[in-house]
Amino acid sequence: MKLAGRHVLVTRASRGVGHHIARTMVQRGARVTGTARESARLHASAEDLKSAAVPANLTDFDQLRGLVPRAEESAGPVDVLINNAGINIPGALAYQDEKDLRTVVHTNPSPWSSPGRSCRTCSTKRREPSSTSPRFPTRC
Repeated sequence: MKLAGRHVLVTRASRGVGHHIARTMVQRGARVTGTARESARLHASAEDLKSAAVPANLTDFDQLRGLVPRAEESAGPVDVLINNAGINIPGALAYQDEKDLRTVVHTNPSPWSSPGRSCRTCSTKRREPSSTSPRFPTRC
């Protein structure tokens, strides 16, 4: 995949694997926006990589809802999502409450996770109208 000029959104980009992924994307010519809960660490990472930073807690649905639009304000439409964020709530599944389970499912990487859904929603809305699907607007 050619990444030069594309906007890549990387979750948990403030350290470890996420920081390394963001660095690799920058080296390949992508415009990178990193996101993570730890604002100070995220901004230091973004400064190091000369990329954009959008602090957000992906377990907070209100923050998550605005993540993609905020990322797009600084670097244009998101072309690629690398959902590196993940959480675990220790303990037997039988004893975990529904709220905790939903938080895990909506945060951890999958096509149905909330970051993935946010990017799919915006990219679908951004498609140019065509004779087969004229109802899609051109902007998210």
